[in-house]
Amino acid sequence: LRQGFEIIRCALLVEPLAAAIFHAKPPDRLLCVIPQGAPAEFRTHLLAHLRGTDDAGTLHAAGLLHACVRSRQALPVAFLEAARICPPVASGRRAVRLRPSLVSERNLDVLAALLGTLQRAREWRPDTFQALVLIIADVLLDPAFFGNEECRDAAVHAARDALSDASQHLHWRLQEQLSGRAADDAALDEFVQEWEAHNALPTQRVSDLCANSWRLLLPSSARASSRTAPTDADVARRAVCSFLQLRRLFAEFVEHAQATGST
Repeated sequence: LRQGFEIIRCALLVEPLAAAIFHAKPPDRLLCVIPQGAPAEFRTHLLAHLRGTDDAGTLHAAGLLHACVRSRQALPVAFLEAARICPPVASGRRAVRLRPSLVSERNLDVLAALLGTLQRAREWRPDTFQALVLIIADVLLDPAFFGNEECRDAAVHAARDALSDASQHLHWRLQEQLSGRAADDAALDEFVQEWEAHNALPTQRVSDLCANSWRLLLPSSARASSRTAPTDADVARRAVCSFLQLRRLFAEFVEHAQATGST
């Protein structure tokens, strides 16, 4: 599905499928082609994957959302607004404020679930989290989203809170190692290695990260941890990677927020 949305640019083909996935209830013209007994509320399943802890399921749900948001030729802003993905905009491009919070389960629930993946940073495999961060940056920095004050604030606050948690956790692990309480030098070794790799990392594309079929074969973090306990090196690498990725994301959000004149 993600590749289909990414490749096909014909609205006649893409719009009905996107409506079936992202609308709370598929349009009546589509219900007649859904087999009897098959689930018709696809948006519920998409949200379940975004809120879950399965690496493959969450990544591909986020990748599907990313492909739809980026397919502006086939899915214009008006469609994204109707599907409660993009914030509504009044005439004159002045944002409409909603209560309760715009980015919440009551309003833009898909966007809230996507940002919620940042709060579970240490649960993801490093490569999964890297892809999720790229997806979030691409989606939220789109003018249709970042141009809305509440969406912009929600993005900055979500990245800031996740970075604060990641930095505290990494600081605790490094302090434990420096004080001699840790069994080895895993945290410091991983920090040095990942820092060098992070700075030398070329620009990645979401489509490339999501298209690797081997990701579907990898067990989720939750299932893997139920069979074997992660090593100190695994835990340290996740702590370092999540901190570095969130640091870059937060800096990018703040830079764009300042460019819009927002504090």
